[in-house]
Amino acid sequence: MTMETECFNGAGEERGKIQQILLAFFICGVACLCYYLFIVNTARVDVELGVTQKSNFALYWAAEGQSYSEGRAVSIPVHPGKTHYSFYLTNISKVNTLRVDTHSYVGAATLQRLVIQQEGYEPTILANSEGFKRLLPLQQIESSETGDDGLRLISTGSDPNFEFTLTPHYLGIDKVWLFVRLLVISVLFFVISYCCSPLVSGLNIVPVLLFGVWLFIITMAGISKENVHPDEYVHIAATHYYADHWLPPEIEDPDIRYTYSVYGVSRLNRGEIYYVFAGKAYQFLHIFQMPATFAYRFFNVALFGVIFLLSIRSVSARIAALPILVSSQVWYVFSYCNSDAFALFVAFLASWQLIDSSSLLHRYLKGCGGGLRLVALVVLPFILGMLFLLKMNYYPFLGLFYLVLFVKILFTEEYYWEKKDAFTRLILISILGLGFLGVRIVADHAINGMDRSAKIEQLRETLADVKYKRTSPLEEMGPTMYLKDKGATFKDLLSRYHWDIKSFASSFGVFGYTDIVSPHHYYTMVKWAGTALVAYILLLSFLRGGLVGAGITIVVCALSVLLILAGMYHCWVFDFQPQGRYFFPILPMFAVVLGSNLKAFDGGILVFFVSVMCILGLYSFMFQGLLRIPKIPF
Repeated sequence: MTMETECFNGAGEERGKIQQILLAFFICGVACLCYYLFIVNTARVDVELGVTQKSNFALYWAAEGQSYSEGRAVSIPVHPGKTHYSFYLTNISKVNTLRVDTHSYVGAATLQRLVIQQEGYEPTILANSEGFKRLLPLQQIESSETGDDGLRLISTGSDPNFEFTLTPHYLGIDKVWLFVRLLVISVLFFVISYCCSPLVSGLNIVPVLLFGVWLFIITMAGISKENVHPDEYVHIAATHYYADHWLPPEIEDPDIRYTYSVYGVSRLNRGEIYYVFAGKAYQFLHIFQMPATFAYRFFNVALFGVIFLLSIRSVSARIAALPILVSSQVWYVFSYCNSDAFALFVAFLASWQLIDSSSLLHRYLKGCGGGLRLVALVVLPFILGMLFLLKMNYYPFLGLFYLVLFVKILFTEEYYWEKKDAFTRLILISILGLGFLGVRIVADHAINGMDRSAKIEQLRETLADVKYKRTSPLEEMGPTMYLKDKGATFKDLLSRYHWDIKSFASSFGVFGYTDIVSPHHYYTMVKWAGTALVAYILLLSFLRGGLVGAGITIVVCALSVLLILAGMYHCWVFDFQPQGRYFFPILPMFAVVLGSNLKAFDGGILVFFVSVMCILGLYSFMFQGLLRIPKIPF
């Protein structure tokens, strides 16, 4: 039995049947509470809204005597060409007034329909002249009139809003039907929890959860329309190029203009190796006449499948995969064409190799011989080379990887006799790994010359929309561009633009073009459950991790804070895009914390916290993402 298995035998042998039953009952309670709060006790809002430019629609609510605040609001992005939106609000039983922010630009918009409905209450419907009369203009409304197409309004500022008094008429809930639903949920979760409790031993439950998540990823990839996910059209364009090419293109080649976004930027110019792999996977699948949309997404779907398969074989791989289970946002990026999934996959491989004392990496550094050495000299430089080619936000993880490896070699008993030789071998595979980066750089400069960067900037200026050009006057730029130059302070990111709220939400379950959000209570429960999980990991790492384990934990916390601040600074200085995927490198870094403090944790408690996060994520992915994503007609 390995040390990893011993450290995570938390449920089978050591936890008695009474504890298993109590844990199962507790999970049933959590499941019923989630259902009641998110489904029964939360109002659903359906909006039909026409806008002329990318904007935001928001609803604020307040009880009697309360003022409006960002803590009691839901905001969703809205786009020209799309009119129907839906989201969950809050429990309307104590809501007295609602503030409706129709759009966030100066100009015209049309509110065609607004419906608020919650189980047990009479629906509130604003869809005609009588209904729209309830909307009282508050500020920045130049004119508003009702026509056949709805409420037409023109704003004088970027924050026009109305207010109306909500008078929900309580009809009563069918308590018998509610009891039946809760009973079914309780029985289902009790059976699953009790039967799965032996799987806590050795983290055997992790592959089971990963397989379930993988099925949902496959479903999302198969049923969702093309380009209903963030920037998928530019990822698909870059992938399509590499289906027929091996080398980077000439930057000024007019044949690749279709790969450029409204920002005047092409993914082909960023040097990410993902598009080569995804393009070749698409080319291979094209032989089988697979639908093009799924073929573009298949590579990422397959990567998650590899994580699942590796977790079957290795306990350390399960440890490295634990952070992947805590957020539906992570699963989401594996369901469509994008480079973030590949980056997270490579970081997963690296963290697994780092924390597993019997991994190929450590066996090679300790001096394995024969065929295994040859395999290591191929596989390890490849993994390192892929790390070197990832996005800049993964540089903190790359630094952590080498720091922890140095610490293991210098200060642990794993390398008691092989310190010097281990460093020599590490330098060798690092140089070989840098060779992948070197080949990429040399090929790019050989094709595009040493003035490559200047060509990219020139094309950006030529192809970018006026709203996104760096040389455009500030008043002509998009509302999210260069906030610092427009006079916004760093503090305004929180108090005015609510970077923290939006970043948190988009880290744990926002789908589509960030227009499919979960109920307000969902993010509240994720916040508390996630805080409990992180607090447990940090507390036990500091108390039981020893000098090395606690030191690594401190470094990970510092790097995580720096990464968050860097993302915040980018939103302030360049483009305000509070997206949680920029912080995904924190997940493999915490996998390193778990692997470096194996003896500190009780497997049962850790699995419980992760399972709660996973259940919440499954709710978000199933009932928000899958249910509401625009689907391919069958």
